[in-house]
Amino acid sequence: MGEGEPVRLPATNSGTGKQAILIPLQLAAFTLTAFYIVYRWSELRRRNQRSWQQIVSRLSHAWNGAGSLEPGDSTLLAADGLWAVYRDAGVMMELADYACRHGRDFDVSSVEDLRFTALSLRFTVLKALTRRISLR
Repeated sequence: MGEGEPVRLPATNSGTGKQAILIPLQLAAFTLTAFYIVYRWSELRRRNQRSWQQIVSRLSHAWNGAGSLEPGDSTLLAADGLWAVYRDAGVMMELADYACRHGRDFDVSSVEDLRFTALSLRFTVLKALTRRISLR
């Protein structure tokens, strides 16, 4: 190699094939994420427009008019009953949110207690369901 001659480097693969595969995957991930965000936003909007009666009607049949579980209901011990309690705890949290949004005169400590009770119910049900699954 003399002076003035350009230095030639060996040809390398620039990785264009990897980029061609990555672009469709990125587009698919972006599209799925965008659809999920729009879906969650619409669900949140629908949830915020529910009336008190619509929220209360979502409680399971195990709840009586006083808002407590009926004593002696053996269905609560089954997995379906536990799952119903889990859903009802979510409805309780939704009721607390409704009271905060629409209530003028409400006791803040009562709403906090309702939320805490609902969350502790959910954690207790999840622990019971995982224990039930691990025993099998």
